[in-house]
Amino acid sequence: MGEYTFPIRPMAHMLDLSQSNINADPASSQWPSKNQKASSQRIMCRWDHVVYRTMDPLQVIQHVPVFRAHDGTYWSVILTKTDAAVIVPAKTFRFITKMFSTGTVTAITKPSSNGDSVVTATGVTFTDPGGPSPGDKFILDTDLGLSGDGDEDNEQPTTPWAVIKSVGASTLTLTGNYLGTTGTGMTQAFRIRLVYNVPSGERWQYASVAGKFCFGNGNDYVQVWDGTGTCTDLNTTYARQARYLTAFADRLLLADLLISGNRNPWTMRWSKIGDPTDWTASSAGSKSFIDTEDPITGMASAGGMMFIYKKMMYHIAKETTDPTAPIQFIQDQKGTGVWAPAGLIAFNGTNAFMGLNDFYVIDGDTPVAIGDPIRYKWFNTIADTELVKVFGCHNARYHELVWVALTSEGQVMISYDYKEKCWNPYRFDEQDPLALVTGLGGLVY
Repeated sequence: MGEYTFPIRPMAHMLDLSQSNINADPASSQWPSKNQKASSQRIMCRWDHVVYRTMDPLQVIQHVPVFRAHDGTYWSVILTKTDAAVIVPAKTFRFITKMFSTGTVTAITKPSSNGDSVVTATGVTFTDPGGPSPGDKFILDTDLGLSGDGDEDNEQPTTPWAVIKSVGASTLTLTGNYLGTTGTGMTQAFRIRLVYNVPSGERWQYASVAGKFCFGNGNDYVQVWDGTGTCTDLNTTYARQARYLTAFADRLLLADLLISGNRNPWTMRWSKIGDPTDWTASSAGSKSFIDTEDPITGMASAGGMMFIYKKMMYHIAKETTDPTAPIQFIQDQKGTGVWAPAGLIAFNGTNAFMGLNDFYVIDGDTPVAIGDPIRYKWFNTIADTELVKVFGCHNARYHELVWVALTSEGQVMISYDYKEKCWNPYRFDEQDPLALVTGLGGLVY
């Protein structure tokens, strides 16, 4: 029998319809591959992920950014759709979600009329402004941690945090029977997680400024954490429900936020230099971009400049030496912009993004298209309603930019290797989608 030789084409060509013809092997235009990638015209085994921490099955993890506090400590922050937590070395994790912990609990009982536990407390009025609401989570401090050992740094999915069903002046009704310590005659410290609510189809945005980790989702007050304690509201007057955050010129920048109680998606604000909590100093300010009806869709720096994006245009700003006018807006360009806000990726002093029908990387002050090999397949496969939800991240270890989308066949991912200048398609392995995943530089389900 004669021998047959089949050339192995780079995996990137599996997305490149321009490389195939009518008699081509169907595999040359099909995607995605799995556990493979193209590198230097070679097919090699792809890096993968491992399950590192498992959280409550109801938690949906969106990001795992790394934050460096002022004391030099590095923290991996877990941002879910409802909470913030940090990974604690040699332990599991600790919630840093904004907490309510005033007063003490005197009794936790289960009325005979139903299965809902009732918490009675003293020294607190739960109905005061800033108090808990239905849906927030309650626990006694003594029940924290592994098997209720009181260790807040060793949280487990089985820790008996209880969902609050209703709120009274000095009582809380929980959904179901409290699974921790119950009884009367208590004098117990407690805490309530004032859980967040990321809007459907959106994701957290975050930035570190002056040793403070700031994050927002367009629905809750922007949060701030300095590496100690729990999160607090950044500024309840000037940092309300901001959808986009970034750092520039030693300041925190916010965009698409509430002003005087109304959403203003065309306005960007910046804080005092070196202090993201101060928005009234002379070095703070704002700018509105009302030249088009499109709202701001993202902000990212590149080459010492700040790019403020809309769907089909962008503005460029630079830092000045004037303390009362620290940001100068120098240029705007129509025709190209950020179509998927969560798909804007800052990396290596520049940024990349998905536009209306291509992918781009900023070179100097110009977006350069990089998506020719894959863009027809990508944009024809993904529904318009899902394209705006595409999200991405930078995987620095493997010099890749990763974008993720949902299709009728499930979640698909593509990566651009900016060192090799090639594209690779793949899927995650079939593992628990609610587990914390490592290996993608912060990319999770």
